[in-house]
Amino acid sequence: MKSSWPVIVVGAGPAGALCAYSLARAGLSVLLLEKACFPREKPCGGGLTPKAAALLPFSFQAVVDGEVKRAILRLPGVKTLEIGWGRPVCFLVRRELLDTYLAEQARRAGAFLREGEEVVQIEETGEALTVITAGGASYRAQLVIGADGALSRVARLVGRSLPRRFALTAAITPPPAWSEKRDTILIDLEALPYGYGWVFPKAGHLNAGVGSFAAARELRFHWENFARRNGLGRPLRLRAHPLALAGEETELGRGRVMLLGDAAGLVDPLTGEGLYAAFCSAQLAAKAILEEGVGERAVPRYRELVKASLGREYHFAHRLARLFYRFLPLIARYFSSRPEQVRHFWEFLFFGGYAELFRRAGARYWEKLLRGPSS
Repeated sequence: MKSSWPVIVVGAGPAGALCAYSLARAGLSVLLLEKACFPREKPCGGGLTPKAAALLPFSFQAVVDGEVKRAILRLPGVKTLEIGWGRPVCFLVRRELLDTYLAEQARRAGAFLREGEEVVQIEETGEALTVITAGGASYRAQLVIGADGALSRVARLVGRSLPRRFALTAAITPPPAWSEKRDTILIDLEALPYGYGWVFPKAGHLNAGVGSFAAARELRFHWENFARRNGLGRPLRLRAHPLALAGEETELGRGRVMLLGDAAGLVDPLTGEGLYAAFCSAQLAAKAILEEGVGERAVPRYRELVKASLGREYHFAHRLARLFYRFLPLIARYFSSRPEQVRHFWEFLFFGGYAELFRRAGARYWEKLLRGPSS
C-alpha cells in the first residue's frame, strides 16, 4: 500500500465515512483509518432525524430498526403527554450496523479503508503531515481530517480540550409494557436537571439512557432513579460517553487539519443529537476541499461554510437550550395544556432548524411561553 495520500481521514464513523465517500466519489485518493474493526459497538441513542437522513446521498433503509411515530413525554410537575404523528419523525438505528454500512459505502466509492489502525501521532513535515499509527505504520498526507469522536486524538493535537458533559447509555431487555411499542419513544425531562432520559426501542432490546448538559455529578444515581421510575430492568450493559456540545469547545481545525462532527464539538446543545452535524460537517469539509484543493486553503473555507450553516443553527440552539432548561417548569406548564405546540416544536427540531424556529416564532412566542399558560 502506498504511504503518501492527498487526504487521510482519521475515524470511520458517520462523519469520517461520509466525508471519505464524498471525496472518493469526486475522484480524490483517500485513506480512511479506523482504530476498531467493524462491526464495533458505539454508545449512542441511535435516533436518526429526518433532517440528518436527508443529507445521505444513498439509501439507509437496510439499517433501520424502526420508525418513530409516537412519543411519551414526561414533563416536570405536570401530566405525561402522549404525542402522535402521521409520518415518521425519527428513524431508529443501531450504531454498530449504521457505522459499518457507512464505512462500506465509503470503501465502495473508492476510499481505502484500514481497520484496526489507531492514530497515535501527527507530525508536521514541511508541506505535508505525517500520520503515525499504534502499529508503527507511517503515512504522509497533504490534509488530515479528524473524525475520531468526542475524545478525538486529532482534536487534542490541535488544542481542543476534552468535553465535560456526559451521558449514560444502556441496552435493556424490553419489559412487557414495551413489547408493543416499536414505534414509540420516551423522553423524560424529569430524569435529571439540565438534561433528560430516553428510551428508544430497537430490535431485541431497548436503548435507554440519561444525558446531562450541565456537568452533572452522580449521573449513575440519576440513571438508577430514571430506570426505576420507568419500570426498566437491569441493563445488559451500561456505558458512559462524552457529549461534545456545540458552543463550548468547538474547534474546526487549523493548518492542514480539519475536525468534523463530535471531534469538532458539534453536538446539538439542546438535544445532544450528533448525527446531523456529523453528516453536515462531512459534506461541508468535502465541499471546501473540492473548491480549494487539499492544501491549507481548504481549512479556512471549511470554517466559513460551517459558520454560515451549522454555526448559525447552533448559535440559536445554544440560546434556546439555556432558556429551555433554565425555565423548564414554566415551559412544561405551557406545553401541558397545548400538546399541539409540542408536536410543532418537535417537528422543528427533527425536520427543520433552530434559525427557522426563531424566525417563524419570533420573540413574542418565547415571551408568551415564559409568562405561562394564563397569558
